[in-house]
Amino acid sequence: MTDYLESSLDFMLPTDLNLFYCGKREKTLDHEYGPAVRSHFLIVFVNDGNATILSEEPNISLSSGDVFFMFPNRKIHYKALPGTRWTISWIGVYGSLVEKYIDMLGLTPERPVLRPSCPEKIEKILDDIYNSSLGKSISRKVKCLSLTQLFFSVLFEDFTEKKVDSSLMSEAMYFIRMNYDRGISSNDIAEKLNIDQSYFTRVFTKTYGMPPNKWLNVLRLEKACELLKTTDHPVKIISRSVGITDPLYFSRLFRQYKGVSPSEYRDESKW
Repeated sequence: MTDYLESSLDFMLPTDLNLFYCGKREKTLDHEYGPAVRSHFLIVFVNDGNATILSEEPNISLSSGDVFFMFPNRKIHYKALPGTRWTISWIGVYGSLVEKYIDMLGLTPERPVLRPSCPEKIEKILDDIYNSSLGKSISRKVKCLSLTQLFFSVLFEDFTEKKVDSSLMSEAMYFIRMNYDRGISSNDIAEKLNIDQSYFTRVFTKTYGMPPNKWLNVLRLEKACELLKTTDHPVKIISRSVGITDPLYFSRLFRQYKGVSPSEYRDESKW
């Protein structure tokens, strides 16, 4: 009996949130995935087992109950711990609504893991998605999509219950995404939300795992990496373009984050 099962939805509508495929793997010994790149979001729920996400940053541990998000066009490589029987469920999803949901949850390629408080509910929804996908009727296909919406609903339910003022933090995250290149700080965000700055910093850190100014710098440096790889703009222009007016400070931050200077990173990206 195979330990790997996958089913494609083969349903072109709708385009704002859709399902490419779903599947599950049961008790695979010493499993390894990647390095690989996907063109869509691949969301993996760890039913049982332990693994490590291998990356340029400090490695991330995965364990039973975790939900792991693989981002489009980003290299992913994970490996189950030696001797581990790896059991997972997954859905491959795409669409503008998917991107908004994941952004609202505060997930990034650097922070791709959620630990919901109701893993048994997540496991059942993914199992229902897979079972529904085996049918070829329109009714079954629509049910798959409604269950996918339910999957995100459960994540938000947990997010709302366990994270303080999640709607406020979603508004903060939206403001950051739209204004990071204008040199905003945590004080500016707190003023925009009309809340106390120390309270905002405390809630943001609890919600997203790092202080807002650090999160801003991570976002800016990720955007800078994209510009270094895809343009020939001088470093000082790229620095200003991501909201850091001092190019020396930018270069120092970049080296701390990537281990090389911006120019060295650009040269390495050409190979």
